[in-house]
Order: sequence, then structure tokens, then C-alpha cells
Amino acid sequence: MSERELVDLNLVEQATQEIKNMIIAGRYDEEGYLPSEGEMSALFGVSRATVREAVRSMEVRGFVQRIHGKGVKVVDNGVNSLAQSLSDLMVMGGCSLKDIIEVRHIIETSAAKSAAFRATGADIEQMRRAVEEMEAAGQMDEAYIQSDFAFHMAMIRASGNPVLVAIFEAYTPLLTDTIKAASQGEEVIEQKYHFHRDILEAVVAHDRVRAGEAIKRHLSATEENVHVQVLEKEE
Repeated sequence: MSERELVDLNLVEQATQEIKNMIIAGRYDEEGYLPSEGEMSALFGVSRATVREAVRSMEVRGFVQRIHGKGVKVVDNGVNSLAQSLSDLMVMGGCSLKDIIEVRHIIETSAAKSAAFRATGADIEQMRRAVEEMEAAGQMDEAYIQSDFAFHMAMIRASGNPVLVAIFEAYTPLLTDTIKAASQGEEVIEQKYHFHRDILEAVVAHDRVRAGEAIKRHLSATEENVHVQVLEKEE
């Protein structure tokens, strides 16, 4: 029987959580290395084999990297790892457009409110440029869709919350699908309804309540358009 087969999986999960806690708490040296396997074994009250499996699990997820002859180094890309894990889950789970719009209501409403409080001049300029491109568009073509996406990306980043950014980046491929699905009509939506400009103006005014209401109106309209253009046709 191999060493890995002898390891108690419950203990491995416990050790993995302990390592996560150490990383969150910043309990590693100035070069980013965790304590040795022997030290972690003593700290967690488990065998070295259990610690080794826990480290292997964290390495696969992209949180740490084993450096030969030096030890286990914390990788500074936790948000990227979270985004990739969520993206894989969404793709493998076969999320529908309806699922993604529901998530967008939760994530982007929170982000819009935070952006109204934290947006920098550079964030606002990126959002403004996207709005002006949508308003000047002759049709809702690929360029329009890219400007729409750029607006939402800038708004999410303006929230200043890396977890919101990670979740947004995870559903980016499906977000593009919802934008395309909602942009199949003859009218250029932004020219008629100014959903994105309303959000922008609320952010510029640092009005959290107004920003939240504006993004909700926009996403409700998106949900209705997707239902008409896609979901009703599928039923």
C-alpha cells in the first residue's frame, strides 16, 4: 500500500485548512516560504505524509509552489486561483444564462455601490469611455458588445474588492453570452435607455443608493431582453 493510500483524508483536509489559515494570516517568512514539513507536522499534530498531501492539494490549486531544495513558497495569485476554480465550476456545471443573470444581480449591485464610494479618476474615465462608445454606436455589433463588457469590468474593478473581481472574471465568458443575447434588437439600447450612463453618473456623484438602483434597472432590462430573445425561443 502506498504512502498516499495510508493517509487519512479527513486529516489531510484539516491540514489543508491549517495551511490556508497560515497563508491568510501571513505566517510565512519574508521570502514567502511556509514552515518546513516537519514543523507543520508538529504544529498541526499530524504526520509528515499528511502535511505532504495537504501541500500537494494546495499546489494543485495554485496557492503554493514547492521549490526544490528550499521549501514550500506561497504563490501570490490567490485571487487568480479563485477565479479559475469558479470558472471551471461554472463551465463544468453547465450554468444557464438565467443562472448568470441571477449571479450578476448579486455581484454587480454590490460592486456598483462600492464603486460609488471607491472609484478613482482612472476608473471613472474607463467607464465614461465605454459609455461614449456605446452611445456613438450605429448598431449593437461586436464593438458595442466589447464596450459594454469594458464598462462592467471597469465598474467591478472600481469596487476595490478583489473577491468581486475574481468572481466577475470567473463568469466573464458567460457574461459575454448574456450581453450578446440582450443585444439582438434593432435599437441601440444605450442610446435609448442610457442604463450605463445612469450608473456612471451615480458613481461620479458618489451616490451608493442611486448606483445600486441604476444597476438593478439595467440588469432587470437585460434579464427581460434575454428572456425574449433567447429563453422564449427555447421554450
